Amino acid sequence: MTDHMSNEIKIIECPRDAWQGLKGQIPTAIKVQYLRALIGAGFKHIDAVSFVSPKAIPQMADSEAVLKELDPPDDVEIIGIVVNQKGTERAIATEAVQTLGFPYSVSPTFLERNQNHRMSPRCLAGPEGPDSHGRKGPVPARADWCGIQAH
Repeated sequence: MTDHMSNEIKIIECPRDAWQGLKGQIPTAIKVQYLRALIGAGFKHIDAVSFVSPKAIPQMADSEAVLKELDPPDDVEIIGIVVNQKGTERAIATEAVQTLGFPYSVSPTFLERNQNHRMSPRCLAGPEGPDSHGRKGPVPARADWCGIQAH
């Protein structure tokens, strides 16, 4: 094992992925209740919300309301998925999102259908940094490449 590797395993629970794949809308209160149950069960890293166009994923249109009602404890990392600058700004404005998730695919077809993006060096850079939004301290960003987490 090299010096930079750790024996630590980080488990991320991801209800957001299931919720946004459903045809129907889950009420905000039920999402909050579920997230509280995850926190109560001891999960410390939760991919809970998505800040994308409600036209694209209507199931996640209430992300801000979910986080406001949830008011997660400081020791729980809330991950919010973003695909553009507007989503980044929305996530940061909640003050509850601790990590920005930026999904990316090496498949040009999937990338265009999923995020309306084309492969380019600009996409590889991810959303612009949060420093320009007046937030104290950086918000970590995470890029998921075909299911493999890159830090």
